[in-house]
Amino acid sequence: MINKKLFCVICRGNELKLIKKIVKKPSVEVEYNIPPDQYLRHIYQCLGCGVYYNHHNLLDKDFYNNTYNESIEDGIINKRFERIININSKNSDNKNRVKRIDNFCQGKLFTDKKVLDIGSGTCVFLYEMKKLGFKTYCIDPDHSAINHAEKVVKVNGAYHGDLLNININNRFELITFNKVLEHLVNPIDHLKKSRDYLKNNGILYIELPEGDRIIKKNIIENRSEFAVEHYTIYNKNSINKLLYESGFDMLKSEVVTDPSGKYTIYAFAELL
Repeated sequence: MINKKLFCVICRGNELKLIKKIVKKPSVEVEYNIPPDQYLRHIYQCLGCGVYYNHHNLLDKDFYNNTYNESIEDGIINKRFERIININSKNSDNKNRVKRIDNFCQGKLFTDKKVLDIGSGTCVFLYEMKKLGFKTYCIDPDHSAINHAEKVVKVNGAYHGDLLNININNRFELITFNKVLEHLVNPIDHLKKSRDYLKNNGILYIELPEGDRIIKKNIIENRSEFAVEHYTIYNKNSINKLLYESGFDMLKSEVVTDPSGKYTIYAFAELL
């Protein structure tokens, strides 16, 4: 079934194919206290760029201000942080991410070594980046995440709020969106805004859930990549379109399976 009433926020096409209708919370999904009789969402794929859509209205506008972190682990962000930083390198998504970025950036003429992580959450990523000598900065809509970043991780700068609604008097050689853009209904707007803070020779790194393998295996309801909090799920074509429409030139993209088992697609890009 093709839905022509919806428009793709990536390529603006209006041919979205229904992939699956989900009427019950999957067991792999975090409990967000959505009433069972109201649970309904549709998985679509844009026939233009290939991105997958999780179409629903089940999450309120304040979801990421508090509900998200609280639901993941009762709001005990420090406890989560301690658990994750003690995962060994072989089994850590974050440590493998940092290694990937470090390898790619070798030889880059970074003078300040400033990194801005947007949607920092538990801030494990910046904790690891500090070990590489980076000055670390973050943005997050959750007060508890910002408090944690400042007091526990001791980042150089932490900004509370939404990237679209705050101003930063700084520019960075590396900006990262680690499993963040899929949570946003307007990912292109956020990527475009990030351009204001990226130095001309800077690098953008984005990491997103990858959907093609899941669709091929027909295991949508068994995978967290398609959980209710993810509005978009990607593949190589759609991540390339996402970057281009946001004013970035793709440098490298790869589909990987994280140590945790998550299906991931990542990309490095620079300003067009």
